Amino acid sequence: MGDQPWLKEAAIVIGVTAEFDEAVQHFEAQPPHRERGARYVYMETGALAQNVHLQSSALGVGCVLVAGFNDSKVKEALRLPSDLEPTALLCIGQPRVV
Repeated sequence: MGDQPWLKEAAIVIGVTAEFDEAVQHFEAQPPHRERGARYVYMETGALAQNVHLQSSALGVGCVLVAGFNDSKVKEALRLPSDLEPTALLCIGQPRVV
């Protein structure tokens, strides 16, 4: 999934996914047409990621958000059905001092 050591060093990786087609269809009447649903998907992904980051901090563990990845490799690794698309990966584990 790319040269990102936090992916292989994480104790757990949470894959965040979305049904883009469903979101786009649900909001397609709202301008800008065919874009509103995708915006909501990314806003919800961000809100979820923020909550995971906050909880990770409260527990004293590290958390890294990964959004730069090869979509098809992530879909394969997570064994996602064709209607789900990965939107983010959250790597959780020991905090690293840099």
